[in-house]
Amino acid sequence: AAARRGNACRVICTQMTTQCTKDPASVRTAAILGARAVEYTHRHDIAKGEVPCAGTVLLRLDVAGGYEVFPDPHAWHHNLLQRLNSPMCR
Repeated sequence: AAARRGNACRVICTQMTTQCTKDPASVRTAAILGARAVEYTHRHDIAKGEVPCAGTVLLRLDVAGGYEVFPDPHAWHHNLLQRLNSPMCR
């Protein structure tokens, strides 16, 4: 928790719950479309009650020791969080 408060880490959830918003189903379509930016959402297409948040989280490492995390912290996932009452991702 201390690392999170100091902005030393980023919390990314794969699924949305009622702890994030009272009605996750209300943002399901937008969440699925956004999550497809990283990987196709087969699981969420089948499990109709599930709502992805970040969906699949991908870490891309390069040979120089650098890395990228997807979804990008300033892209669709960030915009989705702005629509939620109390997102656990931050």
